[in-house]
Order: sequence, then structure tokens, then C-alpha cells
Amino acid sequence: PLVDRPLVDRPLVDRRMSLDALPPECSECVALTLREPRSILSLTASCRTLYDALRSSRLLWRTLCLELLGAPLVDLHLTAWGCSGADPRFFRRLYRAASRGDEFVYANKLRSEMIGDSEQLEAALAATGHTSTGAGGFVALVGGWRPDCSEPVLQTALVDLSRRRLRHPSLAAGSATPARRMRHAACSVARPAWLPLPAGQRPAPLVLVLGGAADGGPPPEGMPDLPRGAPIPGGIRRLLLLEVAAPDGSLVKWHETEAAGQAPGGGMWHHQAGSFAGGTRCVVFGGDVPPDDPEFEHIAHRQHARHVYVLDLPTRSWARVGTSGSAPSWRSLHSAAVFRADAATRRDALVVLGGSDEHVQPFSSGPCDDFEPRVLSLTTFEWHGPADLDEQGAGGSSGSEPPVRWTPVPRMRFAVGVYGQRLVVYSGHGGVPLPTRELHLLLDLRSLRWSRLAPRNRPSSLANTPAAAMSCGVIAGGVQMGYFGIRPCPKLDVLLLAEPPADGDPAADPGAAWEGAPRAAPAGASGARHAEAASGGDDDDDEDEDDDDDDDRVVRVNVQSSDGTQRELLLPLSFVVAFMRQQESQQGEGEAGGEGTSEEEAGGEAAASEEEVATASSVGDAAADAFAGLMRDLD
Repeated sequence: PLVDRPLVDRPLVDRRMSLDALPPECSECVALTLREPRSILSLTASCRTLYDALRSSRLLWRTLCLELLGAPLVDLHLTAWGCSGADPRFFRRLYRAASRGDEFVYANKLRSEMIGDSEQLEAALAATGHTSTGAGGFVALVGGWRPDCSEPVLQTALVDLSRRRLRHPSLAAGSATPARRMRHAACSVARPAWLPLPAGQRPAPLVLVLGGAADGGPPPEGMPDLPRGAPIPGGIRRLLLLEVAAPDGSLVKWHETEAAGQAPGGGMWHHQAGSFAGGTRCVVFGGDVPPDDPEFEHIAHRQHARHVYVLDLPTRSWARVGTSGSAPSWRSLHSAAVFRADAATRRDALVVLGGSDEHVQPFSSGPCDDFEPRVLSLTTFEWHGPADLDEQGAGGSSGSEPPVRWTPVPRMRFAVGVYGQRLVVYSGHGGVPLPTRELHLLLDLRSLRWSRLAPRNRPSSLANTPAAAMSCGVIAGGVQMGYFGIRPCPKLDVLLLAEPPADGDPAADPGAAWEGAPRAAPAGASGARHAEAASGGDDDDDEDEDDDDDDDRVVRVNVQSSDGTQRELLLPLSFVVAFMRQQESQQGEGEAGGEGTSEEEAGGEAAASEEEVATASSVGDAAADAFAGLMRDLD
């Protein structure tokens, strides 16, 4: 029973009795107000009744999961784990898996259900320079360089997370028809009040698309044909909003509007965007703009750029916001993601990784910058990095000297996905070959410490695709290296948290029949090491073919055609070696390449223009002469 004295003035036993007397719904309200798990644990330690009430609270654990992972990722795990959304045990176990965040698995069976009709695979997924954004129950794959696609309107594919389907939607009546683009940015936002909601339709998140460059495809009817690589007019001041207009994802609708304020209006590409403040604001970092844009002066010296662009969506206004702290250089071809830095205060932050600090054209590349993570508070707009955490004693153990930090090989054009307080990095390419064991990486967003990630199993599709995009566990698109260049590939894989046992005993809780079901760990193994042991040991010793094998490193070859023009080819080193051996054995009588001339030439042209290379080196005059002979034969 309640008494007149304030709770804090009562003896400890009275406080426990008062908490014990609270009805379950009041206990849930107290726990939801605390939000921070350690505070909730301290609360439940006060009495057994409260502990039991909160442990069985679906509302509490579902809310914690939604705040930690987001609705799309929660729904996808619910589907993959084969559990009931009415059972609080699912949400409690998912929260435990996300809090540990050290064991992942490719959901290959779920992926097989998603792709369905294989005829849609190439058209929907074969892209590079595209974006992947989770919004509601869907992941939207937007745009990108698609040389084999003839659609004049900005291409869109949807991964339906609840129905496990890949959709190629049609445009709804009244939709805008935005131009094709690549190297744009996208994020999920809340529906603004100035965009009317159709009668009877429930509000759902929208996908905001910003900027980009023309990919060389046909323009929509009535619009000018932009040269390949030209910036999309309007830059990031032109807002594109994608709405899923049918519950099954069969229809989408584009909305187009203009925003005012301080932001590039003449074009922007290679930038990254993320939403915060409940989807009402958007932050943009990095990218390139035309030299004649007024905003160019603020990024001309990229090492000294100290700002981000922030959009207030309800008022459609941009602001150039100054930043402080340990800021990174202005980047292109980098990756960035917004995450919840503080659950109790709901404060968001932006993490930035990799890329190049040089000015980079849409169909070009540059040297890799460092791979040190930098985090920007979206409340104070102050940057911090690993060194700042070490100085504060927050980067590792509590000893006088922080542990030595390990940093992976720098890279660009890689995919990232946020899983609670962990950031997963997938693939990419850099100035040197990426070690096989660094194909998957895990970044602790609290300590900014790196670790290698070894998923339990291999993906069912292409194992290594630089330039892929990732959101809500779905990895899509990217490129593969062929004999005569780089081509977009139709990749789709689903990377999820492995399912933990309900009570710590896998034998008592076999879970769903999927790849990530609970299982006993090998003796002495746990966490990431358990995942590596279960996958059969070191990936470096895997007998299966690896996409990033050292023999498939890329070399640049300059050749001269019969008309005297120079052409640069990007070819696998293994192919160059094999060709040179053939030249030697035939004493210069090269007969290779007599078939498929047009495809090979097209591949070479695509490779020269879309320099998405895993690594680059040079070859000698003998190789150049040999390939010049090959090109003359092809001509």
C-alpha cells in the first residue's frame, strides 16, 4: 500500500514492498521509462514478483528490440527464427542475441524463398552504385549503374520481409517519374505533414533519395538526355520520396519536391545520408559537387572540411552545420550509418568509415583513406574517434594503458549494416587485396574496436561482391570481375543474428529448422570463435573457390587498337598469366578471342569506365605488346 512519504525517503524494505504492489502494467511503464537495460536489471533485483512480471512482458522486450534493431530487422528475424510475435521469449532472446552481437549466419533457406521467380533476379539485383534502405516491412533497392536495363525511370526493387518475396513493382497512378541515377544517397524517413496521406491508408516510413549522377541509361519521356556521369540537376535540394503504395509491394509512388537552404543544388554524388530525430531530420556527409556550385568552396580542401548538411524534413530546409572534435577528412566512396548511441536519452550518432579523401568523378575511383571509425553526435555535432575513447578510458579495459587496437585493411565501396551496437562491414576493395578473413568485419560502436567476423556458414550466392549495398540484413547487388571487365551481378543474401537457446541449453530448445538455430558450442569455444569453429575452421584454408583469391587480383593493361587509339583494360592477374604463357608457347601466334567479340569489347569498355577494382598493379611491355596483338585480332 502507498503511504504519504515520498518513495525515496522510505526504508529499503518499504520501497521493495511498494514496487511489489505495482500492477504489471505500471511495472512495464517504469521499465520503459528507464529503457537502459542495466537500470531495468537493477529495478528487477528489488523483488522476485517484479522480476517475473518484467521477464514475461512482451511489451517491454518488444519495445527494447525495436529501439535496438528497428522494425524491419525485428520482423526479418521473426520470420527466419520461425517464432510467434505474441511470445515474449522471442523478443527476449533476440535482444540477448543483439546485445552480444558476435554470432551471425547466412539465412540461405530464407533467401531461396525470397528470390522466387529467377527471371526477376537479373533485372532487380544486378546493379552497382545503388542504395538499399529498410522502410516498414520492405527493403528498397534503388537505382545504380545497370548497363543491361532499358527502363527510363529510376529503377526500384522491393524485398518484402514478411512475405519473403522479391518484388519488381509498377508505378502507381499519379507517380512522379524521376530520372535514372547512381552514386546517390538514401535513408528512411517519417512521412511529413505536407505530404497528404490517402484516405484509409496507415502512415508508413518513406525512402528519401538525394542527388546522384546519370548512369547513361535512357531518360524518362519529356526529360533531357543527360550525358553519362553528369550530376542529376537539383543536387540534394531536390527531394525524392518513395512510397510503397500497395500492401504487397506491387505498386510504388514517387513524390518530388524542392527544399531551400544551404546545400548543393547543382549536383552531388558519392555522399552518404542517414535519418535521425525519429525520421524527421536527415544528415549528409561526404561526396562531390561540381566546381561551379557555391558549396564547392567548403569541400575544395577536403582535409579541412568541418561541416555536415542537415535537412529538416517538416520545413523542407537545409542547413550547413559546423562540427567540432576529431573530424575525418571529407570523403567519397565511403560508408556511413546512423545508430542509437544512447538508449536512455534516445540520442543518435553517425559513424563514418573508409573511402577516399580525393575528389572523385562518378565513374572513377581514388586512393583509400584510413579505416579509422569516426562518430558524430547528432545532438552536439562533435566528432570522436578511437583515440578520444582511449584518452577517456572508454575504449577497452580499465587499466592504465588501453589495449592495442587492431585496424583492418582500408577499403572503399563496401557495405555496412547496423545490428544494435554493432556495425557489420561486408566486402569492398582497396589498394591491396583484402585478406579472406577480413571479408566480414565487426565494429563495436561503443568502444570503436574492430574484430573479424566469421559467419557460421557461407552465403548461397556470390561470396564476395564489392560495391554491394546492405540494409536490415539484406545484402544486394555489387560487382564481379570477368575476363574483360567488371559487371554488376544479381546478388541477394540475408545475414542475420544466430538464434540463442532459450535457457542456455540448445538440446532443450532446438529452435526453428534453419541455419542459425541454437546448437551446442565446441568445448572451449564461444562467440565469434564458436562461429569460426562451426564453419569448418579458417576461411583461408577453405577448399571452395573464393571470389577474392589472390589469383584474381586485377591488373591494368594499356593496349593500342588498330586505329592507334589507346585503351585501358582491367583484367584478372590469372588471365594475364595464362595469356602470356599461351603467347610464349605459340611464339607470338595469338589466336585467342576469336568468338564473342562484341561482348568482350563491351566488357572492356565497361571496365575502363567503371573502375571498381579489387586491387591494381602494372604489367610490363611484353604483356602490353601481347594484348595489343589480341586487340588487333578482336578489331
